[in-house]
Amino acid sequence: MSVVSSDFNRDGKPDLVFANYAGASVSVLLGRGDGTFDAETLYSIKSAPSSVAVADLNGDGTPDLVVASYGGSQVSVLLGAGDGTFKQPVSYVSYAASNNIEPYAVAVGDFNGDGKADLAVTNYSSTGFPFGAYAYTNLLGNKILGYVPYSIPLSWFYMGFASYLLACLIVKRLGWRRATLWSLLLGGYFLTVWDLSLDPAMASESLPIHFWIWYKPGPYFGMPRGRWQSPRRPPPSRSGWLC
Repeated sequence: MSVVSSDFNRDGKPDLVFANYAGASVSVLLGRGDGTFDAETLYSIKSAPSSVAVADLNGDGTPDLVVASYGGSQVSVLLGAGDGTFKQPVSYVSYAASNNIEPYAVAVGDFNGDGKADLAVTNYSSTGFPFGAYAYTNLLGNKILGYVPYSIPLSWFYMGFASYLLACLIVKRLGWRRATLWSLLLGGYFLTVWDLSLDPAMASESLPIHFWIWYKPGPYFGMPRGRWQSPRRPPPSRSGWLC
């Protein structure tokens, strides 16, 4: 989602660094000066790095990296060694993380005129009611108003409709009374089972790619059970999954 050019190994040739949003890392490619680059070197960053900036943060004349992790509730600093490599990231937790406000982009400048590099971070807010705070990555395509991929409501519709039809067939075959009520309840059960089975395959922290990310991971394959969101008191519950 973010690409920056600088001379990381001080050979006078432009190099590249970019954030791997779904891969939880940043890639550094050293330039050869002829428009080609060496193989990338990966540096692991906590989930969903969305923006990277380059600046000399410690005054040693060597470019350093600053990475904002959208979904990781932190900004990471990687100090450059001057030879094209970087030290392990040092992370700074977002002060607004407890309110589901996540760092989205970062910029570097001297904002108070003291000759030292300062950081400016833009944040993104999401509640995810009632499941818990989460956000979709770009792997599912274009999004409605920049939030939800167009494929999500379509998938919920056809899976919900299929679940209801299957429930109707079962209720009719068993001859249950109050067929409509039982069809809705049984269809909701099928839909919930489908969702709980799908999520680990789409967003588990153990997978190399994520179609959506949870800001506050939980015990179910890295996902929360669901909670009614409140800025001051978010008591854990299963209400999100039941809804």
